Order: sequence, then C-alpha cells, then structure tokens
Amino acid sequence: MGRLMQDMVSSVYPDFSVRSLQEISTAILDVGMHREPTRQDALRIHREILGQVEASLREPETPRARPGRMRGVAGRLLARVRDRSPLLVRPWHAGQARLADTRKTRLIEQQRLSMDLLGKALDDPELAAVFDTFDREVDDTRRRQYLFANAMYANVLFAWRLELITKEELFGYLRGMLQNPIFREYWDASRGLRASLPATSDEAEVGRMTDQLITDLDEADTDEWWIVGHAPDE
Repeated sequence: MGRLMQDMVSSVYPDFSVRSLQEISTAILDVGMHREPTRQDALRIHREILGQVEASLREPETPRARPGRMRGVAGRLLARVRDRSPLLVRPWHAGQARLADTRKTRLIEQQRLSMDLLGKALDDPELAAVFDTFDREVDDTRRRQYLFANAMYANVLFAWRLELITKEELFGYLRGMLQNPIFREYWDASRGLRASLPATSDEAEVGRMTDQLITDLDEADTDEWWIVGHAPDE
C-alpha cells in the first residue's frame, strides 16, 4: 500500500525526491488508513507539500543543473499544488471568503430569529410589553408603532451589514425614514439602548451617523431634505 501511494503521489509531483515522496505518502496513509480525515489533516499534508516547494526554491543550483532549472521546477510544483490538489490546498483568500460567508450566514439566522420574535410581539400586545424598553410611557398603539419602526431600522442596518447596500445607500434610507415623526419619536425613545452598545459595534457606528444626520436636518436652511448631509466613507 505504501509503495502504491508513493507511486500515486509521484505521478502528481514527479520532481520531488524519493524521501519527500515517502514522507508525504506516509502522512496520507497515516490518516486515510486509521480514521476519518479532518481539516487539520488536510492542512498538515498541505504544509508537507508546500515545504518541499519552498525547499526547492532555496536549493542552490549544481553544475549539472540547467540554468533556471530549480526555479522552473519550483514553478511547476506550485502549479501542480494549486491545480491538481484542490482537496489539500486551501488558498488564504478562499479561507477568508469562507469565514465571511460563515459570518453572513450567522447574521441571517440571527436576523430571522429577531424578526420572528418581533412579528409575534406585533401580533400580541402582551408580548409587545416585553419588548418595551423605551425611555417613555406609551400606549399599546404607539408601542406597536415603535416596534415597527425598530423593524424598519433593523432591516436597513442588516442589509448594510450583509453588504447588500452601501453606506451611502444606508444613509439615504435613514434620511428618508427620519422624515416620519413617529420614527423620530422612536429614535429618541431608544437612545438609552444605543448608549449601552459597544462603541466599535456596527450598530453604534450607524447610531452616531444617524444622530449627526438628525442634527444636520434640524439645522438645514432648505426644504430639500434629500440633499442634507453626507454619508461617511465606508
């Protein structure tokens, strides 16, 4: 079995030394013959292969070597690592993309749960009372309006966090929402909640941006509210 695995590895990496082929074959067999392979196993074998590539790049040329041969060999090895071993090699950019996708998936699940809970509160005044953490006393009708305003705000904030809209687009949506007096009331009544957020969080950042936008709108000497203010850079 060891010889067969070595021959298989050799067919992919013919420029590797016999010792290198033996080490990689042993690493693969050690995993595949005894247990279910894990991501850590794949990364370990990946490091074994890239280690041989780096060794080839560092190895000095001998008089028998053709000019540029070692660099050419290393280049071919890198190409084979990338093109022929997709199950072992995980480019860093691909790993970062997967992390971003995982974060977005978690955000989507969290948003789905939040909207489900909020929907139940909007349908049931007794549940809505549990959501009432505003800075003022309100009746059932106004409480439901505040909760709906919160849902509107959470929706555009969520879209920005998922990169479905730009910060400039988020700014434009908020500027329009602030033309509604009930949304303004909700924003003022929820000020205490925002004050408790970590200063570096996305929601705290957007909260500060919205507060500044309110100030700009109140101080503007024009009726063309849609041109007031400027969105911060991304």
